[in-house]
Amino acid sequence: MNKAIGKHLLVSSTLLVIEVYRCFIRLTRDHQISNNEFALLIGQLKSDIEDINFQPLDLTLSMDPAFPVVSLPKAADLVHLKTALYFQHKFSDVLFLSCDVQQCKAAEEMGLVTIEF
Repeated sequence: MNKAIGKHLLVSSTLLVIEVYRCFIRLTRDHQISNNEFALLIGQLKSDIEDINFQPLDLTLSMDPAFPVVSLPKAADLVHLKTALYFQHKFSDVLFLSCDVQQCKAAEEMGLVTIEF
């Protein structure tokens, strides 16, 4: 994975790593992937982490008063949204990528450009 997707930097909150790791654990426990596949996925995650610019979950994000205009997302979704806003202010050209329709809607309410995949 490259740090840039097209002309965009790859950025995220550190919460993403916890979410991905949790997903791999669940897949292993549900016997949808083997222990060997789990190990390979964790290795790939560790490699990919090197290509991502992370914003830690700290008071900078926690105290940011920005909220979507209409929707009220779950706390974990707000972490992703506020992280995107943090990087939007820092780099000005941020795309919000998500497979969650509601998360994309909230991102658009906050003025972010979204791509749903």
